[in-house]
Amino acid sequence: MAASEVRRSMLLAAITDNAASRGRYIEADFEAVGCDAPPPSVRPASAEVLELELAETVITLQMTAPPGADGQGLGSSRWRLMHVADTSRLHLFTKNESTKCELWATLWSSSRVLAEILGGCAARDHLAGALTLEIGAGSGLCGLVAASHGAFVTASDSSEQALGLIHQSAQLNGIASSHLATRRLDWHSLGSAATSPESFDVVIGSDVLFLRMNVKAVAETVDRYLAPGGLGVIMDPGRPSAEEFQSSIVDDEALGLDVEALELGDVVVSPGRLLKRAVLYLLKRKGSPPTARSVSLRRGIIESWGFVANRTRAVDRGTEMFVYTEDLVGERRAAGSSAPI
Repeated sequence: MAASEVRRSMLLAAITDNAASRGRYIEADFEAVGCDAPPPSVRPASAEVLELELAETVITLQMTAPPGADGQGLGSSRWRLMHVADTSRLHLFTKNESTKCELWATLWSSSRVLAEILGGCAARDHLAGALTLEIGAGSGLCGLVAASHGAFVTASDSSEQALGLIHQSAQLNGIASSHLATRRLDWHSLGSAATSPESFDVVIGSDVLFLRMNVKAVAETVDRYLAPGGLGVIMDPGRPSAEEFQSSIVDDEALGLDVEALELGDVVVSPGRLLKRAVLYLLKRKGSPPTARSVSLRRGIIESWGFVANRTRAVDRGTEMFVYTEDLVGERRAAGSSAPI
């Protein structure tokens, strides 16, 4: 096994954290989807990502649409995302301290679910004009969706390479630079508490609790940047490392946060692909009444969460078989397909 594969396997092993024995998904080699489309187009990298080869993936999001005559409806939107074509080579280009973790380069399924919730008709109208911080943005999908509905988004990540790709994805999707900025942010190095950071109406993050050491850091980051009356929204795919997130916030008197958790099982991600478990954390400041926007946005997110819970499982290739998956692109890359996912 190549050194890069060993490093990635060790990191993924730490993330799964004995997941199999605890009823959680396992990162593994996923079954090929069997599409006949040509392989993804590979583009030369920009200056931000050195000489890495990039690929463009089209993500199709399913969202609630305004109710029609039958009271229900579905809508979809397609998003073009630039990402690293071959993540196994990424370690060759991550020599500086800002790119120690390579997991930002994977398109995680939980990001899709949160993006669909934010882009659903019940929630999206309440994002217009909201100062929004996405933490651990990675591909930036959630921030892109929020920005498309009028939010002023700051997409943050510890990787400069991730931020460069987010800018490219924003351009591909016609997101104005006035609605999406990027910032390097390391949760574990927030700096002096005496520094007054910018505050945000909404703080979002997906699959950011992948290590236990992140639990306290993510909570402190939300506490630091969430404005009084604002709303924090964190999506997690049921990682064992995240199970202490809610209790750690409740037990830490130094944090000025309240948190509630909503949980679903077997969440449909795409035809035949499921998340075994999904947990949505909603956070607000203690003793601070929520703004009208936060009240409406929270209500809309919970309504969209209900849509996700009731989404019909599509039959995959004439069977009733479903595969638990986390990586949106990994299984398709193995099949050599570039069909929208």
